[in-house]
Amino acid sequence: GRLQFQACSFYCRVWLNGIEIGDHTAGGYVSWWLDVPSSVLELGQQQVPVEQQRIGAKETTNIDEKKDSVQEKLLANINTERRAYENETVTTAGTTNTSTTTHVEYSHEDEYDNISIIHELFVLVDNRFNSTTAPLHTGGDFWHYGGIMRSVEWHDRPPVPRPLLSSSSDRIIHNHRGEASLENHFGNPANHSITSNNGAGRTETNGVDDSATTGDHEVDGGGDVLLSSSLLWPWRLYVYPQKDLRTVKLTLQLAGDRAKLHEPKDKSDLLKDLKRNQQIAVYFDDDASRNVLDDNDDLGLLESPSWSSTSGKSPKPRKSAASFTLWQQEGKDRLLELGQFSVPNPRVWSTTNPQLHTVSVFLNGAIVTERFGLRYWDVDRNSSRIRLNGNIIKLVGWNHHTQWPYTAASPTAEQLDSDMRLLKESGHVNFVRGAHYPQDPRWLDRLDEHGVVAWCETLGPEVSVSNLQNDYFLEQQDRQLNEMIDNAFNHASVAFWAFFNEGPSDIEESCKGYQASFDAIRTRDPTRFITYASNRKPSMDKCFEAATVISHNGYPGWYTSDSPTNYWNRMANDLRAGKPSSAMGKPFIISETGAGGVYEWRHNDTAVKWTLEYQTNTITQGVEIAIKNSNISGIALWHFFDFKVDDKWENKTHCDYLPGVEPLTCGYIDMGNERPGGANHKGAVDFFRRPKPAFSVVASKFKNVTVLQEVL
Repeated sequence: GRLQFQACSFYCRVWLNGIEIGDHTAGGYVSWWLDVPSSVLELGQQQVPVEQQRIGAKETTNIDEKKDSVQEKLLANINTERRAYENETVTTAGTTNTSTTTHVEYSHEDEYDNISIIHELFVLVDNRFNSTTAPLHTGGDFWHYGGIMRSVEWHDRPPVPRPLLSSSSDRIIHNHRGEASLENHFGNPANHSITSNNGAGRTETNGVDDSATTGDHEVDGGGDVLLSSSLLWPWRLYVYPQKDLRTVKLTLQLAGDRAKLHEPKDKSDLLKDLKRNQQIAVYFDDDASRNVLDDNDDLGLLESPSWSSTSGKSPKPRKSAASFTLWQQEGKDRLLELGQFSVPNPRVWSTTNPQLHTVSVFLNGAIVTERFGLRYWDVDRNSSRIRLNGNIIKLVGWNHHTQWPYTAASPTAEQLDSDMRLLKESGHVNFVRGAHYPQDPRWLDRLDEHGVVAWCETLGPEVSVSNLQNDYFLEQQDRQLNEMIDNAFNHASVAFWAFFNEGPSDIEESCKGYQASFDAIRTRDPTRFITYASNRKPSMDKCFEAATVISHNGYPGWYTSDSPTNYWNRMANDLRAGKPSSAMGKPFIISETGAGGVYEWRHNDTAVKWTLEYQTNTITQGVEIAIKNSNISGIALWHFFDFKVDDKWENKTHCDYLPGVEPLTCGYIDMGNERPGGANHKGAVDFFRRPKPAFSVVASKFKNVTVLQEVL
């Protein structure tokens, strides 16, 4: 089985049933997974009647004693190893000075044997800044939350795989929730769950047939491929929409017991045998009656490029073509190219009509389902503007951190929905930049559904030249990039992959690190834009070769005395003219701009800094020029809401809250600091999502753009 963490920050070590199974050092906001050996699972088995056992319930005295014993051993090991690396220089994140541990029990019910298998999961989370255990947490003034911030998921496969349809009486059925089950001639529902990597959760519950062969299956006389392929199960399905907006290429990531896999003489044999032996099916939009593999003769393994995972960790790029001999290397997944398929009744995804499809792969009794959109991004050669589905589009929206009152970086579904409603209020947003780390898949789901274009970037603000010359840092960055792409790849909304917010791109020695990230992304995904948000003057930026879109963070009227109109006109026109030459032909986006405004400072005789009037005036100028200038492809204002920064930025300017007032409201705050009250006040709404005047003004101007695009 596999244990998947959607986010565990900063550094995470994991034990299952008292055995350490791995750790994660590649950034706390990205999804990652660990393979769990069967030998570890066997240690946790407790055979108890299902009716007496429920998930999370306390067990017998013997189990409690075992739990206490395991915890004592783990804590002893943790304390020993903690002392080993506490000798390093450690900067504390916020006011948290200690590591934390999480202990949970969970059970897996086996409906056939009527038992519940209990396992103990123990997680050590360390949220200290540390260049060894958390090298990608390089800084930034926003609050880096620590802990298990998103869901933890278990994925497994049947111990004895079964074919897709073993007789004419077998059929796949679906209910209104998209769940599927396989009915067979034994009258035994297999309870297959339709799964999705686009959502926050993914479960695969599989039925088991007592026999290793069914129907026409034979294990002798050339059955080696079948025996090997029956060990495989689907982990992910990557969907590549084509430019014709009617077809997709499908690539399946396979998991299984790699040590037992047989190498076919011909690489194309695997898919052919899976199909011939009825072990695999592919179908769109829940129509399980039509296996589209029957319509496709282009069968074979993915030749180039490919990637693999090592020791149960998330995939890492490979520069060479996939080689079938690598199947037998322990701990590596492989990719199988299923071919190119026409989508039945194709519907195009756009910002004004975000139509979505699903595609499912059934393999050896497990189903993986992905949601995707038919859309195509490119650049208009005449104007150097961004195009969606062949039409020039102006992107208008906001930067969006993952922060909420009381729930911090672990929002509820209702909080996510509420932010989406605000963003779409009056239909005014079609673009969100996810700052400054990989995004919650539940948030990306909502962007998909509402036609909001997404920018996804890796963690890494304040990255240094020394970071970009450090092999260990670059190795972790490479892993984080691939983990981010793995988990966001099929989201229709994602148009931009990005990295290194406000990094040292004006220094030549940094560009090797920038180029490494660019190459890693381009190897994985040639269909989207690659960029980084620079705050260096374009004429001084040395690394534009590592971007297909030029993005700039600038705050004229706030940090500089320039007027937003002059500042952005000059920059956009210079870039369009090829100044510097490495920017020629590339679209330009304003990735950050804005001004601060304290929510409570609504009334003042003059519009001085920090007043809401000053904020509105400054932001309005930037928005107007971004909309008017045809050399600007988009704007993401900073920021949608006020958010908490690291305590060191407060400088004793904490807010004195009014007693008895909810939501919390400042009665006095000292403005003599860049981050008064320990918050960034550049939001158009405050931390509690109460709108400031700038919100409605910007919404009105953005609406003029998005409504026009809807008409077109």
